[in-house]
Amino acid sequence: EYSTLESSNTFCEDLLGYSSSNAILSSTLTLPQSFGSIYLGETFVCYVSLHNDSTDTCDSLNLRCDLQTASQRLPLLQPQSESEVINEQLVPGASIDHVLSHEVKECGTHILVCEVSYNAPSRGKLNFRKYFKFQVAKPLDVKTKFYNAESDDVFLEAQVQNVTAGPLCLEKVGLEPSPMFGVMPLNHVPSADPRKAGDNEEKRLVFGQVNFLQPQDSRQYLFCLTPRSDLRLTYKQLKGTTNIGKLDIIWRTNP
Repeated sequence: EYSTLESSNTFCEDLLGYSSSNAILSSTLTLPQSFGSIYLGETFVCYVSLHNDSTDTCDSLNLRCDLQTASQRLPLLQPQSESEVINEQLVPGASIDHVLSHEVKECGTHILVCEVSYNAPSRGKLNFRKYFKFQVAKPLDVKTKFYNAESDDVFLEAQVQNVTAGPLCLEKVGLEPSPMFGVMPLNHVPSADPRKAGDNEEKRLVFGQVNFLQPQDSRQYLFCLTPRSDLRLTYKQLKGTTNIGKLDIIWRTNP
């Protein structure tokens, strides 16, 4: 049976944008109707523009943006202290702009929370809060099998499946072993000329130079894990080992 092994994905950047306008800073928040899918390992990027479209000057302005997940609240934009303000005044027609980014490391519901507080002429302290909810999906399904060899080596087979709605390209599938093991990838076609073994490594990959996966397509990768030489004599230490390493996967979607 396959068992799950944690994978680590690098990102493909998606650009998301929104702006907020107030009157005095109105509580209208404009968001894109559709921004595509966001997947685990990508970087969430958004542009925040707080604009004063009234005829009054606002002061003691404070803007805070947090990203709320199922397990934590991540500050993306916040003052250094509770008493600090990001701008003493915001005159009519002026705006405050920020680009926020965060590498997404959790699946499920994410909520971008934007909070604004300010002083308005003759109206005192005012504030409002807006929410922007989006879902983060898992881009890849990773399953593993282990095979024990008589030589004490362990062979790891990793099955990587594209579970997104569109095609993607696997640029790298590697294994970072734990300190107890060394690793040898077995995913290359042997070179006919040993003198050229180190040249054009990408062209010798089993799946070719461009590893392109359609939705639901899978690839199998094989790695040989060898116990450290100083641990072979005390192999009992390895029998209880549950952490053999971490898969490192780099993938890209269409821009």
